[in-house]
Amino acid sequence: MAADGQDHDVSVPKALYGSAISRSIVTEAVAVASKGALACTAPTSVVGPSGRAYISTASVALRWNYDGGLQTYAETFIVVDDCAPYDAVLRRGVTAPSRQGAPVDAHPYHFAPQSKGEKAAAEKRDKERREKYRAEVGRERQLYRDAVESAEAHVARRVGRSNKSERG
Repeated sequence: MAADGQDHDVSVPKALYGSAISRSIVTEAVAVASKGALACTAPTSVVGPSGRAYISTASVALRWNYDGGLQTYAETFIVVDDCAPYDAVLRRGVTAPSRQGAPVDAHPYHFAPQSKGEKAAAEKRDKERREKYRAEVGRERQLYRDAVESAEAHVARRVGRSNKSERG
């Protein structure tokens, strides 16, 4: 799971999908770890899959994906203290469109976050590519300047010959 604007995922291995509950729920620990903006809400009551009643006064908007999947889905979770044995419980039809005929609220691209080492390697690669590009542009500019100077010199020689032939 990931919150909008955050570049890291929170792993939620103990998640139940497709439960008959009316709202998706997530533990406070996962909500805080996601660094998503918690919103205060009116007290909301939800009966969990085990029959336990949960009361919440906060919600968080997160994007979730199937394990290993690249497509993410937006969902507003109500935040509960504990929903053991799960860390999150997704409501049934969570991937269905919100209204008939509407597209599914899915984000087609989701990139796994990079570790510090991967990020440093990517930055180094980008810097090398920029330097290579600048060097190539510099060579092309020099070739262009040389071609223009050669053409100007050629024109000057021809103009000089034609001036001599007109005089002579």
